[in-house]
Amino acid sequence: GDVYKRQVRLRVLVIRLALLAGHPVDVAPVATLDVSHDSSLASNAADIMIWSHRLDDALTLAQTAFDAAQREGDWHNVMNALDGLADANARAGNWDAALDYFRQWFELWAMIGGIDASARSGDVAAILASRGELDEARDRVEVATATTGRSPIEEIHLHSKACHAMVCAAEWGAAITHGQTARHVAAQIGYG
Repeated sequence: GDVYKRQVRLRVLVIRLALLAGHPVDVAPVATLDVSHDSSLASNAADIMIWSHRLDDALTLAQTAFDAAQREGDWHNVMNALDGLADANARAGNWDAALDYFRQWFELWAMIGGIDASARSGDVAAILASRGELDEARDRVEVATATTGRSPIEEIHLHSKACHAMVCAAEWGAAITHGQTARHVAAQIGYG
C-alpha cells in the first residue's frame, strides 16, 4: 500500500532528477508503474516519457495525470496535466490537439493564475511556426519574451521554444540569440 506508493514516487523522482542533470538513465520501467493514484506523480512520469521522446507512453501518462487531477479536484495539477498533454501532442505532431490543450491551459490559468504563462506562449509560438503561421508566432514570441520574472527552468523553456519558432521563420540571428540565452541559463543552474 503506502510503502509501495512511496517507492514508486521515489523511483520516478530519482529518474526525473537524473534526466534533468543530463545523466543516462533507463526510463522504460516508468511506463509500467501504476501512477494512477497520484496526479502529480503521473505528471512527473509523463514528463520523463516526453523528455525521452517515448511519446505513446507520454500521451498515456499525461492522460492518466489529467484524469487523476480531475478526480482529486486539484486545479493546479489539472494545469500540469494539460501542459503535459499539450507538450506530448506537440512533439507527436498532433498540433491541433496540442493547441486545444494549451487553450484549455490558458483558460484555467486565467481563472486561477499562480505561475508565469510566458513559457506556454513560447510553446504555442513554436507550434504556430511549425504550421507556417509565422506572423502570429513572431508576435507571441515578442510578447512572451518581453515579460520578466520567470524561473530559470521557465526561462530555458521559453527561449528554447522561441529559438524553434525563429528557426522555422528562418530568422537565424534571433534563433541564435534565443538558443544562446537558453543555453546560458541552463549552464548557470547545472541543467543537463
